[in-house]
Amino acid sequence: MQSAEELHQRGVQAINAGRIAQARRLLSAAADRAEGDETLARIESSLAYCAAESGDRQAGLEFCARALTRAGLTPNTRGSVHGQRGLLLMLEGQTASALAEFDVAIATIED
Repeated sequence: MQSAEELHQRGVQAINAGRIAQARRLLSAAADRAEGDETLARIESSLAYCAAESGDRQAGLEFCARALTRAGLTPNTRGSVHGQRGLLLMLEGQTASALAEFDVAIATIED
């Protein structure tokens, strides 16, 4: 049985290959197996992209919002979610809001 992290990685690979439906299935399975908020937030951020690519950008933004409420996220995970949120806002044409999210992402992610 694959771990949540392994399923998440496979889901991201499917996203990168343009196989969004397959990615969503893998990421949903990963979310079911996730044991901590850190892992679940990363999975939710990937699910946000799947939702947006499937035409539901609002659901994508909701995945990001949920991920950001999780306790104990590392700065890199928190920054990554803000970056994902920025991308979704940019796709919605909300440029100013997107740039603000990208600014938060850059300031949050550690070198």
